[in-house]
Amino acid sequence: MSTAPVSGETAYLDDLQVQMEELGLQKVPNLGRFCGYCYGRLPDGEAVCRYCRHGVDEVQPVAKVPIYVLRLYLAKRRREGITVNAFAFVGLFLAVVLSGVIYFFLIGNWRVIALLVLLVAGWYFANLLGYNVGGTLGYNWGRSVRDGYWLRYLEDRRNGVAPDV
Repeated sequence: MSTAPVSGETAYLDDLQVQMEELGLQKVPNLGRFCGYCYGRLPDGEAVCRYCRHGVDEVQPVAKVPIYVLRLYLAKRRREGITVNAFAFVGLFLAVVLSGVIYFFLIGNWRVIALLVLLVAGWYFANLLGYNVGGTLGYNWGRSVRDGYWLRYLEDRRNGVAPDV
C-alpha cells in the first residue's frame, strides 16, 4: 500500500474525483476542453484552471483525458469498495456467530430470538463496520493509492515517458 502524503501537488485531486469517475465510467463524454496539467474540465473562455491554478499559457489545454489518468481515479474507488465490502462481511460474520451462540444456549421456541438477533445484528454490524470503519479506512487507502499514482504520473510526464492513452 502506498502512503503518499497529501501535498500541494495532490490537494486538488479530491475536487476532481467525482468528475473523473463520471468520465471513467462513461457517464459523460470524454471530449471537450480540459486543463493540460490536471485534466480538470475548462469552461470555454477560461484562461486559468480552477483546480490546479495553471494557466492555459503555461500548459496547453487538451481535448481528451488520457485513459491512464481516469484509471488512477477509478483505483481509489475500487480500493474504497473493497474495504467497505470486506468490513461489511466481517459485520455479517459477527452477527452469524452471535446468533449461533444464542441459538446454542436457548431451548425450544426461544431459539427464534437467535433469528431476530441475526437479522438485526447483521444489519447493524454490517453498517457499523462497513460504513464507519471500512469507509474511513477505504477512503484513506484509496486516496493514498490515487495520490501515489498521480505523483508517479507527474514524474513520468516530466521525464517524457508518461502514457498518453
